[in-house]
Amino acid sequence: MRVSGSRFHADPEYTVKLEGVRQGGYSTVLMGGVRDPYILADLDNWLKQLDDNIKIRVGAMVGNRPYEIVTRVYGRNGVMGALEPEAKAGGHEIFILWDVISPSQELSRAIASSVSHLAVHNPIRKWHGLISGVAFPYSPPELDRGPVYEFHLNHVLVPDSPTSLFRTEFEEV
Repeated sequence: MRVSGSRFHADPEYTVKLEGVRQGGYSTVLMGGVRDPYILADLDNWLKQLDDNIKIRVGAMVGNRPYEIVTRVYGRNGVMGALEPEAKAGGHEIFILWDVISPSQELSRAIASSVSHLAVHNPIRKWHGLISGVAFPYSPPELDRGPVYEFHLNHVLVPDSPTSLFRTEFEEV
């Protein structure tokens, strides 16, 4: 990116920009590839069925403790999601990233372990018996990311003076 021609214009009012984040929980991620043509042909239904099964299993496991699972499908709108201007989906393989966020690393890992098991064995309409629909590049597939943060504060403050927000004390030593 190149920016040119910008100019500074002094504002008559002194302001202080405040920005901040807060910890949103702890994350464990799973990454897996899918190449099965039957899954790819019915991907939306397969993902919905998997999501429904995850909600049942995880709901029974965690009770009312909060958690979030973000699923991104690379190879189909994985970067921009619903904002993707190209509606085309094609190819012969996809990459799925699950990001599990909860109040503790232990809980995120436990939920992710359930997700990995359910994803590997999520039924495929054209197959019978115990199947493996997702290939994980790592074993174990759960990767702890640690604490995650979310944007929380975006404010412009107009102080009484440029120094009124900041106490200054002088000590002679």
